[in-house]
Amino acid sequence: MTANNEGMGQLIEHLKTLRVLHQLLMVVAAAILAFAFRADMSKEYRAALDELATIKQIRFDTWPNFVQEHYKSYEDQNDRLIREIVRRAGLPMQGKPKLNEPVFGDMPPYGDPSLLQLDAFISGTQKIGVLRLNADKRESAEQLKRLVAARNSHPVVSGMWLSGFQGGYGQQMLDWRNPPLVPTVALNFNINDHPQTTPNTPTWIVVSFTILSESGHFASDWLKRDTFGTKLIHPKTGDVFPHLKLSWEKVNGLTPEAATVFLQGQLEAGSRGSLSFFGIPIERSLAISAAPIVCFSILLFLCLHVRQFRSIATEVNSVPRYPFVPLFQSPVAALLVTYVTVLVLPILANEELLRRFGQFQERSTQIGAAFSVGTVGLCSWCVIELQRMRKRWFDI
Repeated sequence: MTANNEGMGQLIEHLKTLRVLHQLLMVVAAAILAFAFRADMSKEYRAALDELATIKQIRFDTWPNFVQEHYKSYEDQNDRLIREIVRRAGLPMQGKPKLNEPVFGDMPPYGDPSLLQLDAFISGTQKIGVLRLNADKRESAEQLKRLVAARNSHPVVSGMWLSGFQGGYGQQMLDWRNPPLVPTVALNFNINDHPQTTPNTPTWIVVSFTILSESGHFASDWLKRDTFGTKLIHPKTGDVFPHLKLSWEKVNGLTPEAATVFLQGQLEAGSRGSLSFFGIPIERSLAISAAPIVCFSILLFLCLHVRQFRSIATEVNSVPRYPFVPLFQSPVAALLVTYVTVLVLPILANEELLRRFGQFQERSTQIGAAFSVGTVGLCSWCVIELQRMRKRWFDI
């Protein structure tokens, strides 16, 4: 009886050690798995860098062309009006000259804009507009006829254009912050003689106009029509810079060039530098080699202690009463916990760590892989030993 009690006491001491090793294995494997499943931003950083490279390819000087094309029907209407005035004035036209009148609209950010400024322009609403000439055809034609008759004997209209816009003369697009002060504009005609007998001096008349304007998401529509711009808008949600928005708080105040430098640094830190684990920076090469070694070591100690426990248990006939899961009488609970925590969890943790962060041309990854393979063998051995330990007292 005394020998049995002494043997039971030794079993309890060994069970304490086994429980500590088992708990340590679970904590370490769970920590490795959490570390492996941490948000890997490398793909997002690469996608964000692609977006930044695309931004540099966007030609913002095509924005006025988009607005002008949007109002092509109105511009054609103005051209027909002026050609009718020329016809009524009895003047022939050389070719098909066009007014190429300016359009109005909110201007995109130029210079070195920040990503926030670019996003505000593209994601926001823009006000755009165009001129509609209101010239009296008969009166304008008589005025033009008198001016030409006073200087040219064989006049031919070879060109026409508008001028007289405050703050925007000669520009294709005028800023809404500098609108014309009065709704009149100079309509210029380039008149040639056939043959040329006098110096060619343009003739002009004054016509009135109104501005047709509207507001909408025109910048995003313009970007979607650009070869590169389509890559900057999410096809389903319509979000602008979808990958950059994942790091928006860090990069929105930067220019595309500065943001590129920042994200390249973040990418290099994640792929070749350090990884953050619960806020603690850990060298990637250390993590992928040390983690499998620690798991392997704990499992080795656990296996050896289970074998030692089994050798001592042969002298004791009663089941030890100690809160160690593999010795629970319920086979479902005991086996489920044993297989999950001793077999599945360590193998899964090491495999996921190497898969996500390993670079197999590096020695540290090769070492980690070798110990991971050894861990698989130890996990299987440990489960077999725990099964034999249960058979000592339970008929399973």
